[in-house]
Amino acid sequence: MIAMKKEQIFLAIFVCFFAMLDNCQMKTEARQITRRAIVNGHDSPNRAFYVKVQTVWYNTTAEEELFGFCGGTIIDRHFVLSAAHCFISDDPETEILTEVLVHVGDFTKNPNIFYQNITAQAIYHQEYNSSNLVNDIALVNLSEPVPRSRILKMCDRSYLGEGILAACGMGRTEIEDPDIDASVLQEVKTIESENPEICNTDPDYPEFDYKPEIQVCTADDNNNDLSELTCHGDSGGPLYPLDAQNKPVCLYGLTSYGDPYCIGPGDIFTRVSAYLDWIKINME
Repeated sequence: MIAMKKEQIFLAIFVCFFAMLDNCQMKTEARQITRRAIVNGHDSPNRAFYVKVQTVWYNTTAEEELFGFCGGTIIDRHFVLSAAHCFISDDPETEILTEVLVHVGDFTKNPNIFYQNITAQAIYHQEYNSSNLVNDIALVNLSEPVPRSRILKMCDRSYLGEGILAACGMGRTEIEDPDIDASVLQEVKTIESENPEICNTDPDYPEFDYKPEIQVCTADDNNNDLSELTCHGDSGGPLYPLDAQNKPVCLYGLTSYGDPYCIGPGDIFTRVSAYLDWIKINME
């Protein structure tokens, strides 16, 4: 999140819309996990299901407003999926979530075009664990509907070994320079892996070991330099398999965590198909 004085609000909103800044990040009890950003990607086709989710917080100690941004995916005219950690402060005693806004638009244009700016409420998984980001999923209930044409259906099975996956998002486009930000939506292609040597992101933190039943790991098992395959998307943003025409098939994962320096070994996404029952219950 980004702290600011009240007179800086409009400037910060402008900056944040065009940058998922490196200090827009979250902390766990064990270590710091930087929010994800597209690195070594390409300008994306218009992915109409992609949205920006803005969170507004109030710091009662500093008497400042804080702004955070995450990605999200439209799964219903009234609902978006994102990551639970986007809606939980690392300082809950002093930071209060006051507003959630969902920005619907065309992020392939520079400047971005916003068709709807919708107030919303977020429900995160009741068993979300901030110490290891297990159950990192949130359902965002929109106060007004979006066009049905923007919906991306949810995957109901594994696509392991079936081809290319892609992730999209906005944000930092260079590993070395956090000031180089995407002005338009970025996309990167990757593949799924189950190799524990790659997917268990840090041997010093076994609590972050990859859990294939509820998570998706993306990395190239045969690539020693994984910098082009990591930092796929902003937190909560979509991961999806592509068909032969390069079109998204379904929502496969939600960007959760990975190496804070965008150099691998693998990125971890929340597996959407593992939570279909939870999603259905909370959409009722």
